[in-house]
Amino acid sequence: MGRALEDLLSRCFNVGGRSSSSANGKEDLSEEEREMCRVMMEEERTALQSIYGGQFAVKIPGRVWEIRLQIKGLPRYVERFGEL
Repeated sequence: MGRALEDLLSRCFNVGGRSSSSANGKEDLSEEEREMCRVMMEEERTALQSIYGGQFAVKIPGRVWEIRLQIKGLPRYVERFGEL
């Protein structure tokens, strides 16, 4: 399931940890930029874990996170407009 989710997100949202390359084969980000992104991602993960606790999970390390939320009005909305 994890690999299927990764493939879906990669195709739909350009997510999935695959590095993009320029036409000449060189990577788009410098090592310093990659490290800065890694640090920012780690800080964001820590903040989300502190906010959502057990509702936050890392599904694919460094690639996909999950936040499970209970939205009380959502079932009524889906029931009412689900056939659009």
